[in-house]
Amino acid sequence: MSKPSSLTIKPFGAACAVLAAPLLLTLILNYAGLFSRADLSLYDAALRYRLDHNPRPHNPVIFKLDLNDSSEAELGARLDTREAFADAFAVLGECLTGAAVDIVFRRSLPADRELVLAGRKLNPLVYAVIPVPENSGSFPADMAEENRKALRKRLWRVKGMEQAKFPRANSWDMSSPEISASAPLLGHIGVRQDDDGLFRRIPLFYRWEDGLVPSLALAAAAAKLGVKPGTVEWRDGEGLVLPLEGRKPVIIPCDEQGMLLIPYTIRWRDDSYRVSFSRIADIENDPELRGDLLSELYGSLVIVADTTSAKSDFGVTPFETSYPLSEIHATVISAILDSAVGKRVFYAPPPPALKVLVMAAAICFSLFLFLLKSDSLYHLGFAASLCVLAVTGFALWNRAGVIPWLGSPSFLMFSAWGAGFVRRLFARYREQMLYKNALSRYFPRSLAQRIAAEGKIDLAPERKILTMLFADIVGFTRWSSGREAAVVHLFLTDYLESMAGVLFEHGGTVDKFMGDGLLAFFGDPLEQPDHARRGINAAVAMQKKAALLAEKWRDKTGIDLKIRIGINSGPVIVGNLGTRTRIEYTVIGAAVNLAQRMESAAPSGGILVARPAWELAKDDFAFSEKRLLTVKGYDEPVESWEVVF
Repeated sequence: MSKPSSLTIKPFGAACAVLAAPLLLTLILNYAGLFSRADLSLYDAALRYRLDHNPRPHNPVIFKLDLNDSSEAELGARLDTREAFADAFAVLGECLTGAAVDIVFRRSLPADRELVLAGRKLNPLVYAVIPVPENSGSFPADMAEENRKALRKRLWRVKGMEQAKFPRANSWDMSSPEISASAPLLGHIGVRQDDDGLFRRIPLFYRWEDGLVPSLALAAAAAKLGVKPGTVEWRDGEGLVLPLEGRKPVIIPCDEQGMLLIPYTIRWRDDSYRVSFSRIADIENDPELRGDLLSELYGSLVIVADTTSAKSDFGVTPFETSYPLSEIHATVISAILDSAVGKRVFYAPPPPALKVLVMAAAICFSLFLFLLKSDSLYHLGFAASLCVLAVTGFALWNRAGVIPWLGSPSFLMFSAWGAGFVRRLFARYREQMLYKNALSRYFPRSLAQRIAAEGKIDLAPERKILTMLFADIVGFTRWSSGREAAVVHLFLTDYLESMAGVLFEHGGTVDKFMGDGLLAFFGDPLEQPDHARRGINAAVAMQKKAALLAEKWRDKTGIDLKIRIGINSGPVIVGNLGTRTRIEYTVIGAAVNLAQRMESAAPSGGILVARPAWELAKDDFAFSEKRLLTVKGYDEPVESWEVVF
């Protein structure tokens, strides 16, 4: 029998319907933020791998001047009076360096005068300010008016800043008025934690009054590159643009709030561009060190930061549990300076156009795979697509710093595969049920289930020795001609169902119904060595069943039900025969014709068996005397026997 396939019925529409649920679920989970958290974890893993296997030192212009525990112990009171800072700044001034000072000198001290004078030789010089964001719950003392004036003078006004949603600060924690007023530049050192407590982002600006306060790193890097604040431009959807004379501008990718993904390139402990604060502050006491150290620092940009263990200026990053926040500013400065010479250093999420392209490709490829009939190709196709997605994502990460974005498309592909797989299982089950139901028209249900279980579904024509059975109702044409169609239909349906049931009980196969007649055979599709005995047993049972039906229908319809049955065994061709548009599982051959001749010659209510079937079953049944029949198509009389039951 041919095997119907529901996969071929309106395939594209069915594929779209199946994909709709995974797509909708993907959109819902994406809106709930599930995939962003998953992608963030993937980014953390990719970042750790990069720092472990491909670390990149900061720009060599940058030096870190660490006020660490040993420096604090060596310098002692000179730190408290700020004399050590004034001495260190004086040394840095001799090297023509710039400095980004990640320390807030809150109260005024006598040594501040010397600190201010030493700082005038530094270019650039950026002092830190600490923002108090809106809704932060922190309310420090009011800013001194001198500090307000100093901060107002150093506000940035960026082109297109109205389009951005930069965070706003209510107030600022700043150095003493004398130090703040003398600072050429001021930059905030506010670094925000993500919801999981890790430091991954830094705001480039805070709004205050009618301007912007840049981050310490942005202010220092822009000054080092000679970028004037008034020329800086904000481009919505792209980021911050720093124009460079005679070169391509530096584009700093960030979101609409001006949050920059920190471009970590090296672990803190692995960075060699680091100098102990005490070595600079006490350099006058070490003449041998002075020359070498000053030449090394010449023209550099120094990050001055307090990294003592007593301070709380440490945080947790995706790759280290104790990371100085001042190192974040050094990392951002390095990235901006490297970008100015054409290096790809910033990390950024994939642009919206790329996301749309990836999702569209995932949808189209899923639809294509849904249409494949081969289960192996279907599964391999989805597996290959997930591999391609992962390889492409990490290639973009390694080459262009594009954050791996795999959550949404991989979930869509995986859920689409699952939905398609369930659909295929359902379709296979449905086909199997249809197939079993189709087989049940010819075979008993137990035999149909066995055929399906054993996979015997091709039923290709082959030559076999079978037993054929023809049955016909005596006088049916004359009786039915005077009856209503509904009455004839009810009776004939009951009769044929009853006869088919008897045949099925004996393992017979119903070939076809021909009005009130029927053809059945025994011995196929499963082998039955006793097919002749089965056929005669079925015929006897059919006659007994006909007697019962006669009692049932005699008063209702007036029919005197009697049937004739003819049986023969012999070589036939059995299997699926027909055309492309119509096919039947049937038997053909001379042995079939002789069985029909036996039925025509059988007595009313009797069973007539031709010699081949008699030879196979003569020891199992009682037969009458041999009869010789003259049969069309045979030159010699045909031997037959009537079954006695």
